[in-house]
Amino acid sequence: MSATTAGGFRAYLTPLLGGVPVFRDGPAEGQPLPYVVVQEGTNYAPHPGANGDYGDPNRELTIDELVQIEVVQQARTQAGGIAPNVEDYDLGDTVMWLCDQPVVPAPGTSRITAVKFMTAHREPIADNAVRHVITVQVTRTLQKGS
Repeated sequence: MSATTAGGFRAYLTPLLGGVPVFRDGPAEGQPLPYVVVQEGTNYAPHPGANGDYGDPNRELTIDELVQIEVVQQARTQAGGIAPNVEDYDLGDTVMWLCDQPVVPAPGTSRITAVKFMTAHREPIADNAVRHVITVQVTRTLQKGS
């Protein structure tokens, strides 16, 4: 069981990405490319129809949480005076597809009921790295307070 939504994505994606490491919040300094970073809770909103009776203090609260996944990889490599592409063009698409599957482990005692790919964009090459930034909506219950 993961303690956080980002940890759930990390646990889910790591074995499916063929050796590409997945980190919560950021890689260690000097981490070689490629890698994936998951940041949870970029936005939270109450789910529009799943929160039941607001007069019931024991009701289950459901939220829509936005999670950002960043796929970072090398764009080119210098070889014999030319700079051929080394970017894996399928890696961004693979992560987008995986992030639209309802099998991400929920954090703590909460329960994920939906995972939906929302948007993605490919940022221009900077520092010889290319980045796909993917936004995913996770519908999940909040963990109950003590």
